[in-house]
Amino acid sequence: IKKPSTDDPFISEHIRSCTTGERINDTDADIASLKTVMKKPSLPSKGCHTGIFGRLLNFALKKLLKTSELCQTNATKIYVTTRELRTVNDKPFVMRKIYITPSTILYEGPYHEEKCAVTRQFVQHQDRFLRVTFRDEDYRVLHNYNDNMTKIYNSIKTILINGLNVCDRHYQFLAFSSSQLREHSCWMFAGADDGTSADSIRKWMGDFRNVRPVAKLAARLGQLFSKSLEGIQLENNRRGETPDFKQEGKLGENSREYCFTDGIGIISATFAETLSRKLKLTQKVGPCAFQIRCGGYKGMVCLDIANRITDSEVYVYFRESMKKFDANSFPIDVVRTSLSPSVAYLNRQIILLLSSLGIPDNVFVSLQDKMLQQLKALTGNSYEALGAIKELNEFGGNGCHAFLIAYLKSLGEQKDPFARQLLFALKALLVKELRTKAKIRVPDSWSLLGVIDETKTLKYGEVFIQIDNSHHRQGDPQNQILQGPVVVTRNPCFHPGDIRKLTAVDIPALHKLKNVIVFPMNGPRPHPMEMSGGDLDGDTFWISCNPKLIFSKNEEPFDYQDQEDQANNETQSQTTVQYTIKDVCNFFGEYIAADNLGLIANRHLAFADQLENGPKHDKCSQLARMHRCVKLKYNKHFHYVKKKTNLKQE
Repeated sequence: IKKPSTDDPFISEHIRSCTTGERINDTDADIASLKTVMKKPSLPSKGCHTGIFGRLLNFALKKLLKTSELCQTNATKIYVTTRELRTVNDKPFVMRKIYITPSTILYEGPYHEEKCAVTRQFVQHQDRFLRVTFRDEDYRVLHNYNDNMTKIYNSIKTILINGLNVCDRHYQFLAFSSSQLREHSCWMFAGADDGTSADSIRKWMGDFRNVRPVAKLAARLGQLFSKSLEGIQLENNRRGETPDFKQEGKLGENSREYCFTDGIGIISATFAETLSRKLKLTQKVGPCAFQIRCGGYKGMVCLDIANRITDSEVYVYFRESMKKFDANSFPIDVVRTSLSPSVAYLNRQIILLLSSLGIPDNVFVSLQDKMLQQLKALTGNSYEALGAIKELNEFGGNGCHAFLIAYLKSLGEQKDPFARQLLFALKALLVKELRTKAKIRVPDSWSLLGVIDETKTLKYGEVFIQIDNSHHRQGDPQNQILQGPVVVTRNPCFHPGDIRKLTAVDIPALHKLKNVIVFPMNGPRPHPMEMSGGDLDGDTFWISCNPKLIFSKNEEPFDYQDQEDQANNETQSQTTVQYTIKDVCNFFGEYIAADNLGLIANRHLAFADQLENGPKHDKCSQLARMHRCVKLKYNKHFHYVKKKTNLKQE
């Protein structure tokens, strides 16, 4: 059989098409290099010879990495895109993990995990950190529906207070972040020979002696355990503190002082660029907002568009509301950025509230049908799958989607069994979430971080939203400034007043702010507080300009502030109480015993479906208040909500 010549133009096009997914002429300059590769003699590679096919595969991989902007991390050897919102740590933290059930202990790990401020500081002792998670026998979260699990919760408290022995090491309770608390998980640490212990780590973190009540102390201890990317150390002369903007307002018959800048500070343009380079963000224009942890400060910092930073030596201005405790070290670590927006999905709560505000059911059915068509396309031909992935995950939010997009774009076929299984797994996951959570993709909708208008240009009821489409569909304008009515809310939402119809406007002074929603500093009350009692310390807001979801009139916002006022009064009455780490351990056990958020949410959904006024009924309002009390205030004020109420389904 005569061997085909690579000088044939058709063969050249075919080879290039197979390796890059592109159809080009044989006169392309890369064809010459490809022919050179093919004509090279077989070279020994680790004891074996590399033939023509092997060299073609190597050429294809190099081309794929180049055209798709994929890079391989040094430590994990994981392929990631340079456009990822969160960069992967080159030296991840190695974590050990155990699950404790009522009858046994399961040991897992070690696993690679992103670092936090504490694990980054004590990385030399990474083998002495332990993640402990309490679960039921089926590995689900423990629930106490019948108040008959007192012995189990007492045993959890005993483990946390007395510690845990694993082989020859004794692990002591350290702390937990807010997300770990919701997962019934915490950190433990085994003392090292150099004197490092759980107590010394907490002492390094900061001074918590004046933090009270106990729930707020637990939240402050966990502040530095949020996963973050290493930033830059801030010297004392590089940071400043500025007062919050507060204004008298009124909600219904109640008048009080509202804080419009709760949780958000200012960062200079020069330092924002420096921080972007430190995070290895390759875009020409870096993010305008960062969610950060810096010593005892937490929250957001946004680009200084109003020129409030007059001292050239100062990089960051923190607001008073951002300071949670006194600290000795101030490395500014980044939790996330506004580099690219996230895709917005409907859920059962948003659908319920929009329906109560007059949106017809056929709108949600049509959106669901469209998403089912997109899910079907995932396992169709490669071009349909590529379009579906881009639509369902517009801005490459995770590595799996980024890999699939790069693979389909470069190779153009789904013949690889691994890639096909990824597509089937992705489809199965999205179908499950659609069936169980009503998670429906909505066109012209985004999830954005919230910031404040430092220029005070926006009026009450107005917002500024600019979407950067440079990572998305070709042909779209690079910067899309929304104008007209938009629907804005924040998860979780239980009351019709939690969803607001606002007006998006174009303000030239705010054009440097992209992929965020800018709220006004004017009005009777802050808009974020109107949405489930939110603030600007890193809350994500659900935004849609889809005309099918625009309702006619806003409902009166639900008043969550009275809970905050009551909790603050209780805190002021405890100024002489000194809490210890034993109190924090007891709080952890009490939280698990009182954690019935799922029960409250399901009961709210059932009542809203049965009662005539739906979510506007008084019983639904009571459940909305209970959920807010448990989820948003339990972490700070230790409000215990009894499960035995008179709210029962008929």
